[in-house]
Amino acid sequence: MQMALYITDVAVLIALYIFLAAVFLLVWREAQGLSKNLAHNGEVPTGRLVVLQPGNTEMQIGDTFRLEGYTSIGRSSDNIVVLSDSSVSARHAVLTYQEGFWWLQDSGSTNGTMLNGSQISSRLPLRAHDVVGLGKVQLRLEEI
Repeated sequence: MQMALYITDVAVLIALYIFLAAVFLLVWREAQGLSKNLAHNGEVPTGRLVVLQPGNTEMQIGDTFRLEGYTSIGRSSDNIVVLSDSSVSARHAVLTYQEGFWWLQDSGSTNGTMLNGSQISSRLPLRAHDVVGLGKVQLRLEEI
């Protein structure tokens, strides 16, 4: 009886160590991925949006907006790119730089977000010279 109890105690202890090692490994891998993302986010290439069609704004064709790793676009003044056109929603879309690409996502806008003339329904990667449509405003992505 003593021996069975001892073996059970040892088995529980081994299982506990295996569990703790698995948790440690999982946390370590997650931390490695996070540090890579943070390092990668620090390497955001210089990008900009160039106005192709200003809509009903005071912008001119050729005006530019410098992009950040996270760039919110909309009519509201708390966006990074502010487009004062009534066809643009207050929080229209978001551009982010992740995994080596610029990504475009609609933020539930009223008029939708277009990519090269097609309305988007999910987050999509962009390439240089892609055209983003927000209401009556059209912007071209450039990496410089």
